[in-house]
Amino acid sequence: MSIVVLGLVTAFREDLEEIFEPTTRDDDGPDGEGTGTDTVVDVATDHPEFGTLCLALKTAGLVETLQEPGPYTVFAPTDEAFRALDEKLDELLADSDALRAVLTNHIVRGSLTASDLASTDGIEALSGMGLAIDTSDGTKVNGCRVVEADLQAGNGVIHAIDGVMGVSRQDQTDTGDETAHEPESPKETE
Repeated sequence: MSIVVLGLVTAFREDLEEIFEPTTRDDDGPDGEGTGTDTVVDVATDHPEFGTLCLALKTAGLVETLQEPGPYTVFAPTDEAFRALDEKLDELLADSDALRAVLTNHIVRGSLTASDLASTDGIEALSGMGLAIDTSDGTKVNGCRVVEADLQAGNGVIHAIDGVMGVSRQDQTDTGDETAHEPESPKETE
């Protein structure tokens, strides 16, 4: 299963780069990070750990949405996080509606940096799912650890996370956190 998915991801990454030419690279930051007019899709496409996410966004029909002005905050599961789903990943990729439901758990309206997340205990995803924010030991979103924060795009920000939110715990291999990634009740934000 992993070899098939990795092959699809590699082929998709090449197709995505041809189909979705970035608007510009002239505004890239000093580290080469997309900041100017690169969309969150452009930034994700260029990131080595988001191949499966890019394939999933295309399959779910969310690429065009995330190329709009936004702004958006995307909690982006890494390739390793998707691999932990094992057979459930294949099921999701075969069902675009279910995949879209899971992926919209990872998208929030507005551009929320790591410092913004530190000042709240909860936000709401596009799906309506409440996302609990815990900054007591690093930053966690619904139990998923933020492993790379503040990847800036012209229409928002991406935070890489180590899990997939909204997928039952039994469908994920051991991450060391028995409560990780379970849906939370929506919390009111101030």
